[in-house]
Amino acid sequence: ETGDVTSETLNRGDVWLIGVMGEYSDLTGTTVESDKVVSVISGSFCAYVPIAVAACDFLIEQDLPMESWGYKYHATQIINRKKASYIRVFASEPNTAVYRDGNEWFLVRSVGGAEGQGYQERRAVADADMLHPVVISAKSRIAVTQYNCGQKDDNVQSDPFQLSLTPIEQYQTGFVWCTPGVNGGSSFRENYLNLCYKSTEEGLIPDDVEFGQVNSGGVVMWRKLNSFASDPGLTFIDPTESDP
Repeated sequence: ETGDVTSETLNRGDVWLIGVMGEYSDLTGTTVESDKVVSVISGSFCAYVPIAVAACDFLIEQDLPMESWGYKYHATQIINRKKASYIRVFASEPNTAVYRDGNEWFLVRSVGGAEGQGYQERRAVADADMLHPVVISAKSRIAVTQYNCGQKDDNVQSDPFQLSLTPIEQYQTGFVWCTPGVNGGSSFRENYLNLCYKSTEEGLIPDDVEFGQVNSGGVVMWRKLNSFASDPGLTFIDPTESDP
């Protein structure tokens, strides 16, 4: 029930599984506190996103601790989808106003709690004809989770997945990732990367955005993104930034 409190003593390497079963069962908005460092993983073994929209899939994501939350996030569009993703926003302070593209979007009333109080959920863009990537921000720290919808949402082949978005305060100048199926196999025929970057004054891809390949512990075969992708992509609407 909403408001219930429980506790457990864990030793190094222990896992505490907290689950719920049944339609509309959801632990979202739960606050987890500990006196030593822990990791919190959330998800569902077969979630419909949104509820009652097929098809389901396994969701899993590591949640970010509150001290790593930020003030501004970029929520990108998912390739080929005709409708926008769902966005959940959590607040570090009560009565936090959340903004989308610089305009007030909604209010998160409490730190933790049920939907409508401890978090809010919306489509990133309600009108499918107005799809665009969005900037989500607040004047106090927030956490933002993006959910890709089931394929029956718009009849595009795609299964639900969950992303804990990274605030711009934690953006990096370099990162390494592993592509599923890169060494063969038929399970992952296509892979996509959504990349947010600061464009040039002309709105183009800057020269310092490069891709390389990891080989024997080092990165080799560097290539500028603008040498093989001339389209700069979609632009975020951010009134607080002078550049796209």
